[in-house]
This record gives sequence, structure tokens and C-alpha cells, in this order.
Amino acid sequence: MANLTQGFNYRFSLFALEKFSGLKSVGIFSVLLSISEVIWLFSGTIGVFMSSFSAKSNSIKNDIFIIKKYIIYSILGTSTIILLIYLIPNNWYVYLLTIEFNRFKFYLSPLLLGLVMFAATKVIANYFAGRGLVLRNLIASFVGLLFCISFGFILIPKYGIIGASFSNSISYVVSTLITIYFFKKIKDE
Repeated sequence: MANLTQGFNYRFSLFALEKFSGLKSVGIFSVLLSISEVIWLFSGTIGVFMSSFSAKSNSIKNDIFIIKKYIIYSILGTSTIILLIYLIPNNWYVYLLTIEFNRFKFYLSPLLLGLVMFAATKVIANYFAGRGLVLRNLIASFVGLLFCISFGFILIPKYGIIGASFSNSISYVVSTLITIYFFKKIKDE
């Protein structure tokens, strides 16, 4: 259920863009979402290791140490991938895709904070899943979705793709903060 909610979170802006900005904006933003998923491949892979690890672990203290280490790796890996994407000249994106991508980095910029922060969520959420604590993931995803919808209806009609990028990023940040809150509660137990 948490994955389904998160999937709606990832895709809501596409529906809002179609309604308020048209199919061209949907096409550009769908490529941004696809690139976001590529950026998250590294943290997603680390998250899979966390799932397996947490299902076998019996020591919360050791878990916390390892999770913190993997969060750092995840954030560094995600940041490195973003840096590599930004090192590619804009004209390459235009050449590979279309002229509409001449502002690709401009459209991607509002997503960056959310993408980097959500890399930590990928690690912690997989830890929760491995421990059977999926309700925490559902709550974080659902609240993130509410923020995405709320800010999407405010920002997308006025700002189009940039509004969608901001609303998704806000959603990722909120989901991450909630996930970190739940993780801190485990630490304090």
C-alpha cells in the first residue's frame, strides 16, 4: 500500500500538468521523473541491501550504525549522479531529446533538494519494510502525497513544469522528514 501511495505521489503532477499546461509539459516532466528514477537507482540498490540486512538483524544499535552509514553512501552517490548530469552540456539534451529540453537543468533544479533528501528515505524505508514496519512508510508516503497534491494545485496552474518540480520536491522533503522522525523514534526506544 505504501508503494502504491508513493507511486501516486510520483505521478500526480503528470495529471495536473495535463489539465493545466498540456501534453507537451507532461512529456517534458515525464522525462524529468524518469531521470529522477535513474538518479535514485543507487539509493534504491542500497535500500535493497537494507531490506535484506534488517530482516536478519537482531541488534537495533548495530542497525542504527549501519543505516547511518548507508544513508551517507546513498546521499553521496545520489549527489554524484546529479553532478554528472549537470556536467553534461544542455545542447546534448537537446540533441538526444528535442529542442524543448534546452531548459532541462532549469526544470530539474527545483527537484534536487527533494531528490537528495529522498535518497535517505529509500534506505530507511527499506529498513522499515525488512522489519515489518510498513505502516511508517505508508504514513510518510500518504502525507507526502497530500503535500504534492496541495502544492500541485497551487503551483502547477501558475508555473507549469517548474511548479510540478517544486511540488514533487516539497513532497519528497516532507516524506523524508517523516521517515527520519520515525527512524529517530526507533533510536530513542
